[in-house]
Amino acid sequence: FPSHDRLVQDATAGKVTFENDVTSTGVAGTFSLAGDVEFAGLVFSSGGEVSLSKAVTLSQGQVTLTGVGAYTVAGTLNGAQNLVLAGGGTKSFTGAIGATTAIGTGAGAAIQISGGDVTLGVVRAASGISSASALTLTGNTQVLASGDTDSNFANTVQMAGITFTSGLGVIYGADVTLASGSAGASTTTLGGTGAYLFLGDLNATAAGVQSLAFTSTGDVIFGGIVGTVRLGGLSQTSTAGGMEFQANVFTAGSSTFAGNVILSGMAFEIGYVQ
Repeated sequence: FPSHDRLVQDATAGKVTFENDVTSTGVAGTFSLAGDVEFAGLVFSSGGEVSLSKAVTLSQGQVTLTGVGAYTVAGTLNGAQNLVLAGGGTKSFTGAIGATTAIGTGAGAAIQISGGDVTLGVVRAASGISSASALTLTGNTQVLASGDTDSNFANTVQMAGITFTSGLGVIYGADVTLASGSAGASTTTLGGTGAYLFLGDLNATAAGVQSLAFTSTGDVIFGGIVGTVRLGGLSQTSTAGGMEFQANVFTAGSSTFAGNVILSGMAFEIGYVQ
């Protein structure tokens, strides 16, 4: 694909199917695809911006979106294929991923992120999500228990008042920040049957405004400090899973725990935010 060209698809046009690898190296080479699009087991690399406005379908094998160009995906994305997000360009998904057909094959990571900051909206994945890049989750996320790979977030994660449900384990390898999906207080909920492991620190965006709730039946371990920027509070509703704190915890309000709690040589402080 010549680096100086632009590919434009009108919203009223028929579906465009890409069956072979696509490479556009120049920043002037942009893709504005306003109709339905199908990616059939390929590598799509763009040096310019890529805009996908309507339904996107993955088929016939793993699909990789890469290059230094930014990707904006406003339409839905479905298909029982693994998705790789690579390259230096940012990638923003505001449409639901996997709502009709869960994304991924169930073998390996359903979504593998290896480059560029990524924002995901609603996600339904057939296996875990792997990310080496900064990741923002703005919609409810479901990881099915039928997959074979845990979710592993090696870089920072921000969750904006969402519900994250996983039938597999979840590892947060770096700092996690809770945000609000809209103005005012919000609660992010982590559920499912999988265990949750926090290796980095966990903070609110605004002191006392964001809280974290657990409905999961798996064990939860906090290896880093909770609430350097104070959470509104913590809650655990399941009696099946235990919760362990290995570093200090600071909240602005009360916390409730229905299951077993282990405090490992740390301080638990409840205070007010001025």
